[in-house]
Order: sequence, then C-alpha cells, then structure tokens
Amino acid sequence: MATIEVNKKDLEKLVGKKLDEKKLENELFDLKLELDKKENDTLYIELEYDRADMLTASGIARQMKGYYNIETGLREYEFENANTTVKIDKEMKKYRAYAQYFIAIDYPMNKNTIKQLIQVQEKLHVIYAKNRTLASIGIYDLDKTSKQFIYKPVKPEEIKFIPLEKTREMNGKEILEKHEKGINYKHLLEHLDKYPLLTDSENKVLSMPPIINSENTKVDEKTTNLFIDVTGINEKVVNEITILLATSFAERGAKIKKVKIKYGEKEKYTPELSYNEMNLKPDEVRRTLGLNLENNEIIRLLKKQRFNARQEEGFIKTTIPPYRFDILHPIDLIEEISCAYGLNNMKTTIPNITTIGGISKIEKKSIEARELMIGLGFQEIATFITSNKEKMLEKPIELINPVSEEHNCLRNSLIPKLLEFLQANKHYELPQKVFETGEVIQLTNKGETKTKTIRYLASAITSLNTGYTEIKSNCEALLKNLGIKAEYKEIQKNYLIKGRAAEIIYKDKKIGLIGEIHPIILEKFNLENPVSIFEINLEKIN
Repeated sequence: MATIEVNKKDLEKLVGKKLDEKKLENELFDLKLELDKKENDTLYIELEYDRADMLTASGIARQMKGYYNIETGLREYEFENANTTVKIDKEMKKYRAYAQYFIAIDYPMNKNTIKQLIQVQEKLHVIYAKNRTLASIGIYDLDKTSKQFIYKPVKPEEIKFIPLEKTREMNGKEILEKHEKGINYKHLLEHLDKYPLLTDSENKVLSMPPIINSENTKVDEKTTNLFIDVTGINEKVVNEITILLATSFAERGAKIKKVKIKYGEKEKYTPELSYNEMNLKPDEVRRTLGLNLENNEIIRLLKKQRFNARQEEGFIKTTIPPYRFDILHPIDLIEEISCAYGLNNMKTTIPNITTIGGISKIEKKSIEARELMIGLGFQEIATFITSNKEKMLEKPIELINPVSEEHNCLRNSLIPKLLEFLQANKHYELPQKVFETGEVIQLTNKGETKTKTIRYLASAITSLNTGYTEIKSNCEALLKNLGIKAEYKEIQKNYLIKGRAAEIIYKDKKIGLIGEIHPIILEKFNLENPVSIFEINLEKIN
C-alpha cells in the first residue's frame, strides 16, 4: 500500500463539505482508503496501488463527492487544443521513445498544492513507473518558457544547464556524477551515447529526462500556468500517467489544454481520453453480493462511484472514467457497487449447509511428491506465478495491465523459473539440485477466460557433467515411489538438446517431459554449466 499526506482543510475545500472526524475513518474505508493517523491538519491515508487516481487530494475529493451525493455520475473532461507544439526528433526512438504533454492554466498554487505536486510525482515514479525506469514526469512554469518545445537526444558534454536546487551550470556527465538525482538514476542513461533533452524554441533547457529538471523553469508559489511532460520507454505507462495527472489537475479547477506533438510528418494532440463501456448483468450483481437490489438501485450505486450507468435490455451499460485503469472485468464493477452500498451495511448469515473440510487429492499428491524430491536430495523453491514474457520458453498468456515489465505474463511452465533461480545462485558451489511444485496457466477453449490452472512439478540439476541419464534416474525414482511406471518417447523442443529429450508417457497420455537444456537457452540465462530438467503434470497422475 502507498501512504500519502493530505491537508484536511484542503480536502474539505475540494469536497465542498466539512468532514466529520468521528465518521471520517469509516467513510474513507468505504472508499477503499485507510486513515493511518492524523497529526494537526494532516491526514496520513493509505491506499492500494491500483487506485493511483486517488494519490492526490483532488482525486480523493472527486470520489468523496460521489459518496456524499454532492456530485454523482461520470465527469466528462473537455480539453481544448493549445497553441503549443513539441517537436520530437526522430532519433529519440532509440533513446526514450514515448512522450506526452499537456498544459494546466490557472492552477491554484500555494505551499500545499506545491507539496501535492511533489508528492504525486514521487509516488507515481515509484508505484507506476518502477523508479523512473518506465516513465518520468516533469512539471514546469509555462510562463518561463517560449511555449514551443523540442525533445531531442544530445551528447552529454554538449548539455549545459543549471539543474534543480543548484546554482551552477553542469553538463550531462557532471549531473550523473555529482547531482544527487543523477547519482541515484544514472543507470538509466549512462550506457547511452546521447541523453534526452527537453528545450524550448529559444534553446532554454527544461529538463534532462528522466534525471532532473532545470532550475530556470522551477515551479514556485507565483506560478499560475504549468507545462507537464511524461516521457518513457513504456507507451502504456506514459499514457496512463498523463491521464491521471491531467484529470487530477482539472479537479483543482485548472483549465487543461492539449499539446500538439510533431514527430516527422505525424501529428497528434495529448492527452487523449477514452471512455470505455462495459455491460453488467443485474442478476450477476444480486447473486454475487447476496443483495436483492433493484436495477435502479444498482444504477444509483454505480453513479455514486462516479460511473455513468443506464438500463439496456438484459444488462446495465456502464461508462468507465478514463482514469480508472483498474476496471478490467464486470466483477470489478460489482466490487464498486459493494463499496457504494457499504460493506458494513451487509448482513452476515451462516450458510445453511454442512461441510467437512479436508485436503484435496491434488494437494495430497503434491505433498507426497515434495517429500520424495527432498528425499532425493533436491532443494525446494517457491516463485511467482507471474513472469516476464521474454524469459518464457514458449509463448505465454500476457497480462493486459501488468504491475511491471518483470511480471507481464502468466507462466505456462515452471522450467524458466528454475533457470532464473540457478542464474541468481550460480556463484554457489555445484552441483545444485532444485525443484518446485506450483500452478501454471495454459490456454483452453473452455470457460470464461479460456484458460486453465494446472499443478506441475519441475526439477533441475546443474553441475559440470549432469545429463539425461542423471535426471532420468531421479525422475524414475520419483515416479516409481508414486506408483507410476512411465515410458519415454523422444521429442524435439527448441529449448532442449536434440536426441537428449523425451516425453514422459503414462497410460498412453503425455504427463511431462525430460531433457537437457539447449546451450542457446543456457547462454540466455547466463548459465555456464549444463542443466538437465524434468517437468510433470501432477494432475494427470492424481
């Protein structure tokens, strides 16, 4: 969870209502927020990472207005086009390819709002942008610029400007070596021959993304008009951060204007807002929540959560705000309805059934297999079900809204995770024998998600002379003690050595595979010694 600081008086001004301190904790809980503590007029509020739209007081106020029925339904933002252009050098494609911009006119600036700007910038950098790796944010005083801009790559020694909070001019390399932010984030640029640079048309430097802004365009209490840039290597993250900031600033009363981006012959205005729609079945809402809600009541509760909703034949068509990137499925809307209804308002009931608990068959088989593997001298590991698609050996199921690039897919095999573990521990003595039992996700033609979750066991050995014979003897020992007499049929897999790989067959069904990892794959994982593996579908021997 993220913790933010919010000034209570500022929040009350934005909501348009005095907040009752005795009720505030429960009211924030209904909004999926937690009041950690209160010191004088400062509220310390915790929120889940998926609700980045409430990282600011204005974002929280937007949601509270619906909660108090001050302003319900969807707010449709209307952004005009500004007479401002950013020309992006075509060469930026090699360095920091994605960029979006907007202007905020008449932003109400004071000590508190400046603190909010710094806070949301820092939180988005950490939570959303993976410590500036995927994207970074720059906020500038528009009136200290020519209002026309250029984004280009420049050789480090040719970059010269006064970085934020400094008094003397530095070049690009000096900033990375001597400035606090440069030292912290130099790993993002030091391998490049040129660094990204944002200047205005009069060659005044605004920033060297993603490291530091210029002191010359610093925002202060006299600032009224802001120029905001979001640049990065992940287009989706850049787009979402831009939308989060623009809509949040609009809630403070700033007039948001789109900026024209010119990239060669191509032109576009940012930010681009989209209002997605989702169909929600009322019967599914009633069944899931156990509440006998009329359709009109469901619509009212959705509007309370700042969605638009209308009755259609057989379903409720719901319009989703552009900043709600966490709404991916109808079940997410049902959760919103439960929050609007109030979790504390739901009556608890004891199910009118009798059940006897116990360990499932597959869990019993997994426990037995784990104990046997440990008896064979293998060390058990446990890894995440999510992974990076580049590390998978076969095409995985990708995630639409991944937490980070390291977790952008669901694993369809345990073998890559074993190889990752061996890579991380290759400085320890050999041999190394590891295994894991866990779920993998594979495609199917059945069910709503067209996927199935399967329990697998996989093991790997790395040593100077491990091979097919050694791993097969361990595999046979495991299967024999599980009461399985298997056969082995030679196969070809691009990640296994030809002639040293086989399918494991039991009762004419393929239950797994075994073999030696191909040298190309070993090189990909920076493994210097041979690796032999086997992987078994435990559900097929259950």
